Amino acid sequence: LLPRLAELCEQKGDGQTRVLAAECLHASITYLIGKSAHDPRNGSQKRDPPMMPVWRRLFPTIVALAVDAEAVTRKLFHELLFQLIRWFSNVRTHEQEQQALLASLGDGIAEEGGRSAVRELCASGMAE
Repeated sequence: LLPRLAELCEQKGDGQTRVLAAECLHASITYLIGKSAHDPRNGSQKRDPPMMPVWRRLFPTIVALAVDAEAVTRKLFHELLFQLIRWFSNVRTHEQEQQALLASLGDGIAEEGGRSAVRELCASGMAE
């Protein structure tokens, strides 16, 4: 479900479909954060957490949607991105997720030929 929602959000096309997919993706990510808050790992950092492939796929999508041309999508994901940055930076049991988020922000800053809005957003996120 999440990869399809992310794909719908990133597509060019029907604005209403993109906004609805973005709202559903936002709600799903909020649910995942809540679920991970109640499922802290007991110091077992040796293997990838079960949600790591999902986070690796979603973090770049969140960054892209945070600078989207659609105002509703941009507002939802800009706020969500900074909430995620604050959440993962204050939780000690999610180090791998923190690294994946930082990698996405770093990729956004270093993106060649990318939009300046993405670079500015990622730099602000790193500064946060």
